[in-house]
Amino acid sequence: MRRLIVLTIILDLIPVFALTDDIVVDLLVDLYTASYTGITEAEIFTAYGTTEDELNSYLDSLPPKRQDAIWERMEEGYYAFLDSRFEDFYGEPPALFEARKLGGGTYELELTGKVLFINVFATWCSPCHDEIPHFVELIEEYGGQFELVGVSMDSYTDVEMLEEFAGNLGINYPVVLYTQIGDEALDYYSVQSIPTTWVVNPEGLVQRVIIGSRPKEEFRELIDSYLVGH
Repeated sequence: MRRLIVLTIILDLIPVFALTDDIVVDLLVDLYTASYTGITEAEIFTAYGTTEDELNSYLDSLPPKRQDAIWERMEEGYYAFLDSRFEDFYGEPPALFEARKLGGGTYELELTGKVLFINVFATWCSPCHDEIPHFVELIEEYGGQFELVGVSMDSYTDVEMLEEFAGNLGINYPVVLYTQIGDEALDYYSVQSIPTTWVVNPEGLVQRVIIGSRPKEEFRELIDSYLVGH
């Protein structure tokens, strides 16, 4: 009996870490996608048998490199989840629209047998700022084989700031305001995260919807893959 009591006391003193790096990655993905799934954070923590304090303590106990690896894996899982939400769009034409173009004139989205990116962005979005120079360079590199239109989430009252932003980054493709593309397109291009880029092949069909920014080389590989045979 005494031995059992001693063993119980010892076990009570030993911290039990149910969390592992893999479990933490899954937990974080579920937490970050909770607004889409309708599951509350409390329900998620209960399902994993842990608490927010225990999660934070676990992360704080890790060396920086392991913490970075966990957040990188979480981001991959998060973007994969968001990407999967657009699967019904794949193999179908994107929503067409006509809107006033930044700098004057009208832009009409047409499917012209070229690779087309429809990029939803905003001036206040840091990842958007990072990837726009890639688009500028790719437009120049591919000439008439690749087109891109920017759909800005900025307010119509910020047109002057948007024009300055476009000038500073040397944007060489048409830019329109999201608020001016029409009700059907507004619903189609509604996003929860920016940048978001629709990738349309030369046949005029959506192949990918990319959530978040990507390296220039990844965009180039996509363009090349759809230009094969054209």
